[in-house]
Amino acid sequence: MVKHCFSSHVYSSFEHLTALMNSTDLTVVITVLELLFALAKRGTQYLPLNQQDKKPLQLRNRINFLAEDWGGKDNGVSFKQCIQDLDSYPSSATTVHLEFYTSAEKSEKKVMHIENVHLLKKPLAQMMNDLVLEYKVPAESQQQLFNRLRLSSKFADLHQRQLCVQARLSALAISGKNTENHVLQHCHIKSILFQHLLRATFTLVHH
Repeated sequence: MVKHCFSSHVYSSFEHLTALMNSTDLTVVITVLELLFALAKRGTQYLPLNQQDKKPLQLRNRINFLAEDWGGKDNGVSFKQCIQDLDSYPSSATTVHLEFYTSAEKSEKKVMHIENVHLLKKPLAQMMNDLVLEYKVPAESQQQLFNRLRLSSKFADLHQRQLCVQARLSALAISGKNTENHVLQHCHIKSILFQHLLRATFTLVHH
């Protein structure tokens, strides 16, 4: 519908997409990302014209957190391995490690380190709420915590891990379309490359 809609550039329901980006179901997240990419290709901007409007900034931040690097040799597993069935993987893949300050004055620094998140017998939403209360996680660090919890809780499952990869590639493609990504500009990587990566990942996930 978006592809064939002549007025997609005036799409104004980004607050709903922002809420859906925090779904625990990665297929929902990927669907939202695909919609955002389709809108981006049509020139629709989700960045705020009014800097007082925080909702578009929340959406941008959620996309940026999804695009964060969590694979690679430095983390003990290559990006290619992430879409393959693994006999073993580093413990860091299912560990949440987060450092943050509890006040704007940055007077008290806290370190959260939780291993084997995938083995915890709690719904993700409950886990998130419990950790926010226990560690007094400030609002500006909560989205990053949620993303890391979601990834760590799903990494051990092949299908869910593949969906995580697909979501990250989608987020990277959107970032390349909507922001001045200095890394992409320096390397002269065009968004068409990400489209090929998305199609390749989609094929791997569904076969």
